[in-house]
Amino acid sequence: MNRSCLAPPLFRLRVLALAALVLVGAGCRRAPEGGAAGSPADLAAIDRLRSDYVAARNEGDVDRLKELWTADGVLLPIDEPAVIGREAIAEHIADFLDQTPGTISIEPDETRVAGDWAFERGSETITLEADASGEHVHLLIKYLAILVRQPDGSWKVGRYMYNLDESEPGEEETAESVTC
Repeated sequence: MNRSCLAPPLFRLRVLALAALVLVGAGCRRAPEGGAAGSPADLAAIDRLRSDYVAARNEGDVDRLKELWTADGVLLPIDEPAVIGREAIAEHIADFLDQTPGTISIEPDETRVAGDWAFERGSETITLEADASGEHVHLLIKYLAILVRQPDGSWKVGRYMYNLDESEPGEEETAESVTC
């Protein structure tokens, strides 16, 4: 068998593989400073969703909170089964608010938009009402939200998961983000 006949196809395969990697790499971009990627209109709409969520949560308005979710939304709470559907999520939120009254603040670390889907990662501080000693309890939560663009251009929560953050307040987690 003549080995020179194998070299050109193997060489072409390597060149095609390299070209594919270059094209994939060209379609990805590093996350810009500040951790946001998406059009200004999308990012503004997602900011409104976040602001509406914080306001409704701090007012204890379960009906408003419920409307911020998609009909098929999924909530993944800490150490509990998945809560599926807008109505079930509203019931879960109402129970949570009854058991843990307080206020929240949210600090997004990164927001990415990909077509009609987006995700946001960040931290949420829950300040519970003062206990018998008069002390407020602060819980730091890490969250990941998957958002869905609505036909009117607004965004709703499609999936949301969270857990307690073991880091000290003020410590930041960093990750190099790549968006494709």
